[in-house]
Amino acid sequence: MLTRLVRFLLLAVTCGCVQASAHAAAQSGATQTASQVVDPKIEALAKQWLRRSETGNPDRRQLSAPMNAFLTPALIRQGAAQLGRLGSPTAFSYIGSQSSAPGTSYQFVATFRTVRLNWLMSVDPNGKIDGLSFWPYHPKVHMHEGQLLAALRTELQRDSAAGRFTGAVLVAKDGKSIFAHAYGLADRERSIPNTLKTRFRIGSMNKMFTAVAVLQLVQAGKLGLRDPLGKYLTSYPNKDVASKVTIQELLTHTGGTGDFFGPQFDTHRLALRTLGDYVQLFGNRALAFKPGSRFEYSNYGFHLARCNYREGERRGLL
Repeated sequence: MLTRLVRFLLLAVTCGCVQASAHAAAQSGATQTASQVVDPKIEALAKQWLRRSETGNPDRRQLSAPMNAFLTPALIRQGAAQLGRLGSPTAFSYIGSQSSAPGTSYQFVATFRTVRLNWLMSVDPNGKIDGLSFWPYHPKVHMHEGQLLAALRTELQRDSAAGRFTGAVLVAKDGKSIFAHAYGLADRERSIPNTLKTRFRIGSMNKMFTAVAVLQLVQAGKLGLRDPLGKYLTSYPNKDVASKVTIQELLTHTGGTGDFFGPQFDTHRLALRTLGDYVQLFGNRALAFKPGSRFEYSNYGFHLARCNYREGERRGLL
């Protein structure tokens, strides 16, 4: 729906390009035939929608009642503002159509200066739009392994030289590495380059690894989701927290353990190097609410889940 367009276009406008790929025909079910010609009335309707969107005035009369109910004026203005940033399409090509009760779905590709969008439009039997979907367009490219890796290497070298990418890239096939290279600087002040052993801050992606590791232990019967934090982390400073908050509540942001970002973190952030450093700084903090009573984002909760795992592992209990 249009909300997907808004989210995507915010990204497209920021980046200036789109690297995502989409299998257009597979997503829409449209039949892709080069010789097929769209009904001029349908194409005119689609083009009119684009033109009117650019001015923030799409023709709501062309929409069915359900779509009018969904596409509020505020949402239309938001989407139109993002469309307007892309300018007018330089090309508007038809891919195919599919009959679907009670109407027909038409798929187009709208080409703008910096991006191409797949555009799926459903039209009811009365000729009104009853569905709109947008997603990035990227044609399928078939390469053998050598061509793919050469293209990847060229793209990474170009982006690294232009300052658009710094990091490490690994491509594996059948469990074996077929491409591994590091680009850019790990420390710009001291001109230290990245290597394949450079450690990167991956932020909240750590939560996924923590959750999987903990749940693997639960699956193996070595840990219980209803176990209290203090079962393994026996030295935790706040005994109330240690005895009341469960592993499940830590993983679901319902333990009342709070967010560690704030003035206290800002003051001591350069000294926070290990899991224990965080516990020493925040371990006496009281609960924000009764565990399990409500949801409130808690990065510290996931930190405690990691501490619990590490302590149990250290003591040979897991």
